[in-house]
Amino acid sequence: MKSRITVEHALYAGLFCLALWLRFESVGRAPLSDFEAREALAALNVAGTPVKMVEAFGPTPISPAYASLTALAFLLFGHGTALARTIPALAGALLVVAPYFFRRDLGRTVAVLMGGLIAVSPIFTAGSRTASGGMLAALSLIVTIGSYLA
Repeated sequence: MKSRITVEHALYAGLFCLALWLRFESVGRAPLSDFEAREALAALNVAGTPVKMVEAFGPTPISPAYASLTALAFLLFGHGTALARTIPALAGALLVVAPYFFRRDLGRTVAVLMGGLIAVSPIFTAGSRTASGGMLAALSLIVTIGSYLA
């Protein structure tokens, strides 16, 4: 079986690159909010870095998937504001390719247009720049539904 790169594949690749650029541009410039700091500190605790958390925050992460993946990133690359937001930004960029699963039902043109709208959407971009598990949950849900329908 010979695989070919089609125009549709090239469009999805371009949209993915655009989404990566929009989500990672100045991702570490703003400081973490209280909620983001709680999640990042929980990930540091999972990584084994002893961090005294304020009692109001509590030791339990809200998103175990975020805490686990970010802890792995912290172990491999150190820690910081930008790295705390890297996993959600990557998940948000991958969400651009999710309409590919539904192209049979929607049509190829509509699926590519949906991917383009997700790529440039300010809501998805802002959600992807937040250190939380929201984008991971959205990506997991869409991939699960898409895999079931395929």
